[in-house]
Amino acid sequence: MQSRAWLYTTIKNMYLDRVRHSAFESVSDDLPDTAADGDDYADAETDELINTLPYPNGLMFRMRYLEGYNSKEIGEMFNIPSGTVRSRLSETRRKLRKMLKEE
Repeated sequence: MQSRAWLYTTIKNMYLDRVRHSAFESVSDDLPDTAADGDDYADAETDELINTLPYPNGLMFRMRYLEGYNSKEIGEMFNIPSGTVRSRLSETRRKLRKMLKEE
């Protein structure tokens, strides 16, 4: 669950940075009125980002950070070494950061 919170916080902060730097939008117009609405936006944006990732990296990312599997368990499911899983997760995190900065 802590990883899920990290992901939501990271996405929210990157979204806020993007909004703040936009010349045509204001932060107050784009933010939800309640915290529950914010969670809905975070869930939707998270799913959208993860779904754009190539298979199996997107699935591994979801399993590791949203479902709580460790790299050894994921490696066993995909029949690859846990070091390979960690490497692919690192690559996927870099892709996500790049995607979020481009938006």
